[in-house]
Amino acid sequence: MGSPAGCARSALEEVTYTTGKLLAGDEVTFAGRYVNLERAKLVHPPRDVPPISLGVIGPRSLQVSGRVAGGTILSEYSNPAYVSWAREQIERGKLAENKEGAHRLTVFTFACAAATTAAARQKLRPMIAGAIASGGIDPKLAAMGIMPQVSKLREAGGRASIEANMPDDWIDQLAIAGTAEDWQLAIDRLVERGAQSVVLVPTPDAGLDEVDIFARHLSL
Repeated sequence: MGSPAGCARSALEEVTYTTGKLLAGDEVTFAGRYVNLERAKLVHPPRDVPPISLGVIGPRSLQVSGRVAGGTILSEYSNPAYVSWAREQIERGKLAENKEGAHRLTVFTFACAAATTAAARQKLRPMIAGAIASGGIDPKLAAMGIMPQVSKLREAGGRASIEANMPDDWIDQLAIAGTAEDWQLAIDRLVERGAQSVVLVPTPDAGLDEVDIFARHLSL
């Protein structure tokens, strides 16, 4: 099956289109700008075709996800305000396509367990400061309404300035930190803003014992 004549597709649309056909068990020949397949077919297609979720960040890609995908994945540092904004973009995409039905929103978030909230924040602070300094999560920071403050801290000394001066509230919004009670409140905030699945991600330096700590936190 080829692309409909005269239909220009973005990379996200091409990947979603071809993946959907393959999962359905079709033999796919597709010549696009980003995807090229010739008589590709899965040997063992799934009996029940799962919904396709796209991992995207910005407004246009979120709207594309709403149009063509069954779900969206938001990466780490997705604060509650950003989750709400992302859901609005997805709904715009669905509306433009007159698309009905459920659209699953999955949110990944770094989580750090500790005996006190302050200890967990301190562990997360350098990592979050680095992410803010990089500029890679600006759409998520913009949703929080903090870009003017972020710009000042970047100009004042970059990562070191951000790490030393950013408010604790930024850490609480951009990750999950602290006690089991802190975790529950943070997860609830994400769910209230539209997250249907919340995936807790250990910090990069965490060891295997972190799995047991996560389990204890989530069982309380």
